[in-house]
Amino acid sequence: MKNIIKLLLLLSLCLNAGIVSIGDLNLSYKITNDIDIVHIKTATYSKQIFQRNLWNNADIALNLLSLKKKELQFKLSYLGNRELGYIYTFTKEKKSFKLTDVQLYELENGKVCNTKLKRIAKDTSKIQETNKCYKLQKYIISLKELQNLSTYHYLRNILTIDELNDIMKLNKLTQKTLTTYNNIAYYLQKAGANKEAAYLLEKIIEKFPDRTVAYYNLGDAYWALGEKQKAIKAYTTYIEQMCHKGLQKKIPKMVLERVSKKK
Repeated sequence: MKNIIKLLLLLSLCLNAGIVSIGDLNLSYKITNDIDIVHIKTATYSKQIFQRNLWNNADIALNLLSLKKKELQFKLSYLGNRELGYIYTFTKEKKSFKLTDVQLYELENGKVCNTKLKRIAKDTSKIQETNKCYKLQKYIISLKELQNLSTYHYLRNILTIDELNDIMKLNKLTQKTLTTYNNIAYYLQKAGANKEAAYLLEKIIEKFPDRTVAYYNLGDAYWALGEKQKAIKAYTTYIEQMCHKGLQKKIPKMVLERVSKKK
């Protein structure tokens, strides 16, 4: 009972919150003035991690750091005139992911330090910091990793626009990568990451103005964002290009209805 009361008090002091999801893995955080709480939930288990608040009043970001075939890494960052935070590593077991490691990193000093997870209650652990540190490597999600991620999971609250730009700098938008980027934008939009999807689709259309399906996807993204005029403009171009190709019978009824209602 005391632990429950303590937890409720902590939750009442929350200043910031966020969530990121991949498949059945949901990772969320609650920021307080002292101890931050990371909640991990999958289809098979639920776990809480208590960690030290590294920087009061900092901006907080939770993002995907790296993706391998059987491993995911997220970073919970404290941002301002410097960056530091925690790196959470999950290993895939059967069809789900399990927390296997937590590290503390400092971008300014270019180092990452090991930690230990001390169990303090059922399904609850506390991060204990250590002095075992080494050089921090720079991670950027590869286009191949992102393609695999978008193929098997809906993307939600994972990629920022800055991260998309980093990926596009390493993997130029070309005729060869066009379909991959369009697919990623589609999955971003379906996952509810409409702002990021619209940004990527605008980049695609800017370079490939005849990419008909991109206008359809862009219309959906802007519609979901409540930017109806931009959505109608994208849908209209989509309809025009489909008609020019003699494919007017394949235009979704929903698109026609949305455009006609605004006329």
